[in-house]
Amino acid sequence: MMGRVCDDVRVLVPTLNEAETISDIVKSFVSAGYRVLVVDGHSTDDTRSLAKEAGA
Repeated sequence: MMGRVCDDVRVLVPTLNEAETISDIVKSFVSAGYRVLVVDGHSTDDTRSLAKEAGA
């Protein structure tokens, strides 16, 4: 399944100030072919922009 997009599966990742880890998490799911939705709880760091850059 590596690299194949799973149109029927979405991964939801709840976050709050996860700038240190969110890029690796999102990239891991994206490389496995999943679509990723990050649900951010008003982070005060760069979590949202990093998640978007990583493919969420």
